[in-house]
Amino acid sequence: MRKTIRTILLLICMMALLAPACSGSRAPADECDPGLEACGSDCVDTSSDPAHCGGCDTACGEGEVCVDGDCQSGCPAGQTECSGSCVDTDTDAAHCGECDHACGAGTSCVDGACQCPQDQVDCGDGCTDLSSDPAHCGACARACPEGSTCNSGDCECAAGQVICADACAFLSSDPTHCGACDRACPTGGECVSGVCRCPAGQTDCGDACADLSSDPDHCGDCDTACPSNGQCDSGVCRCAPGQVNCGDVCADLSSDLQHCGDCATACPDYGLCNSGNCECPAGQTDCGTACADLSTDMDHCGDCDTPCGLGGACTDGACTCPAGEVNCGDVCADLSSDPANCGACGDDCLVGAECQAGNCQPCPDGQVDCNGVCTDTQTDLGNCGGCGDACPDGATCEGGACHCPTGEVNCTDVCADLSSDLANCGACGDACPASAECISGNCRCPTGLADCGDVCAALDIDTENCGVCHRVCPPGSACISGVCDCPDGTVVCPGGCADLSSDPDNCGGCNIRCDQDFGVCNSGVCGCTTAELSTCGGGNRCRDLNSDPDRCGDCQNQCDRNQFCDDGACACRPGLTDCTGACVDTTSNDDHCGDCDSPCTGATDLCSEGACVDQCPNNVDNCDPNGESCVPPAVFDTSPLHCGDCNIECDRDEVCVNGNCEQFDIGRGCTECPCDDCGGNVLCCTYPQTQIVICMDQGVDQCPQ
Repeated sequence: MRKTIRTILLLICMMALLAPACSGSRAPADECDPGLEACGSDCVDTSSDPAHCGGCDTACGEGEVCVDGDCQSGCPAGQTECSGSCVDTDTDAAHCGECDHACGAGTSCVDGACQCPQDQVDCGDGCTDLSSDPAHCGACARACPEGSTCNSGDCECAAGQVICADACAFLSSDPTHCGACDRACPTGGECVSGVCRCPAGQTDCGDACADLSSDPDHCGDCDTACPSNGQCDSGVCRCAPGQVNCGDVCADLSSDLQHCGDCATACPDYGLCNSGNCECPAGQTDCGTACADLSTDMDHCGDCDTPCGLGGACTDGACTCPAGEVNCGDVCADLSSDPANCGACGDDCLVGAECQAGNCQPCPDGQVDCNGVCTDTQTDLGNCGGCGDACPDGATCEGGACHCPTGEVNCTDVCADLSSDLANCGACGDACPASAECISGNCRCPTGLADCGDVCAALDIDTENCGVCHRVCPPGSACISGVCDCPDGTVVCPGGCADLSSDPDNCGGCNIRCDQDFGVCNSGVCGCTTAELSTCGGGNRCRDLNSDPDRCGDCQNQCDRNQFCDDGACACRPGLTDCTGACVDTTSNDDHCGDCDSPCTGATDLCSEGACVDQCPNNVDNCDPNGESCVPPAVFDTSPLHCGDCNIECDRDEVCVNGNCEQFDIGRGCTECPCDDCGGNVLCCTYPQTQIVICMDQGVDQCPQ
């Protein structure tokens, strides 16, 4: 028994001896830096540490310092006490210049100031080389965007990329920066060779690529949005059965509170739309904007035009306020103390002033009235030193004067650091172009971009600055290596890239236009959409060879002035007779009176109403010579031979309207009026006594009879 107890005591002693080494609470001596000693879990300098002065756990007394491992009452000359240790603040990096002022990583303390090695600067977080540090490239805190490097103080992207704000971008393919920084393609588009393109069948509508046949936000054209609950079907906005298009919404006019009976009628609040009529519930009155119970409604108490004040009540159609307050329309007010209703409803005091016993008091001491507001002009940013004298953004108002932060100047409306402010670079108002930086007061475009005044541009790919600043490529083209280039099969024309084989505005060559209404371009030659039409003369205008008197049957055939073109052949105007190639009026022509073979001779050598007579009847003009004798004045309004008077003949492309020869064009592609070819400002008519549609000259307001 005695042997067992002795064995247990021996084990306890051995464990006690081994415990410090096993617990890991003591720092191994070989892990401390030279000159330091392991004391417990810490490595310390026993020559200066007041808690371990000369050796571990040897602490100096209160007010003593540790000097060369010995506790003393004060520091030697040239040293300063910092937390019980004597240090030389001229050289100590942890206490440089003063206690606890530590130098940053990589710096040293020289003459009490933290200094970096040559060619490095201290940017607050340590010494850095501004020529290569991507966090401080060229200047402290000028960080390069992700993916770029810092080379000789300039941020650079990989080959083919440029810096756009906070990212490196391929301007040839980046839809956010297409052709230039911040030039975004529409939603759904892609960037090809620096040009935004929409998928086939879609149109660029600025904000998005859209299928105009089905896109409810761009239906039929880019500017037409369907109602929120409508659909776009074949380019037309459509509403569900039983609803109508009210612009912003498809509405059931029989029940829609905002569109009751018609799109413009909204029912009052709390009302009903019943079979297209606005109604108020039983016991309520229509007060225009709302249905109201006049006995209790705070906004319409007793009648529609009487509101009760805030804090009051509407009881049995009468407004009441708490004791000591009166109804001032929008509020119940104590006229003795309410600064908005002081002494009487609506009599307001200056903002910031008090109302006492119904009288407005002056502004508090140190404040003045600035446009109805009590203001301290010594500190107020909007009224600094005087009413209306506003400080710029970023400034403070101290002692009635505006002060910009150190390093910034007053640029009228803002305090600006002229060394770095993009809107005020080097001088107030000198703005840098888009995507540029302001470095040391100078605008600088990212590497690879040129300063084009208003933008930093990639001259090799930017379609708005191609090769040189402000050279704009035509629509549809791309800028490739600084040269505007159109897709294969097209050429550069003033209006854009054109396929000369099929473009009706550039058919066979730039600016050679086919007929804008009926023209087509086939293999570089202008033609017309239908066989009845043919291009004739300059301008490639499509002519109706079946009806055009200037080109009847073919482009070179002109009808005589008394003929018209009928189904591609010249014929006498209706009412005239063809007598051996001459179109005559047999009712008055004395060589062909009644018919082609009946001349008037001798005593009866005049023709009246198709019969030879010796003199014209009363009220009938004798229009001899010229073979026309007795002509009733009534025909002067309509006759192409006597338009307005005897022997005034209209030309082949004119008709007689109210005694005036008026020019016309054939209404192409039309069989009746109205005719699209006439347009909206020209009268559509039919040629007299035919079904041929004609478009009268502009300004003519009556058709021929």
